[in-house]
Amino acid sequence: MSKERPEPPSGADSPKELVAHVTNNPSDWLLYLRHINGYAAALKEENDFFCLTESDHDNSLQSF
Repeated sequence: MSKERPEPPSGADSPKELVAHVTNNPSDWLLYLRHINGYAAALKEENDFFCLTESDHDNSLQSF
């Protein structure tokens, strides 16, 4: 996959630090959430395309 996983804008060491960073940098976090959502959707689409379920596999074998 050519698309790299987005990294969060902070490497906070505690929940309190994370809350403070999100509170002080909301636009950075909204942008991160958009990017990680797009990344997850791309992974799902790729997996849906390349992965066959067992029933799909069984059905494809029966057609031969």
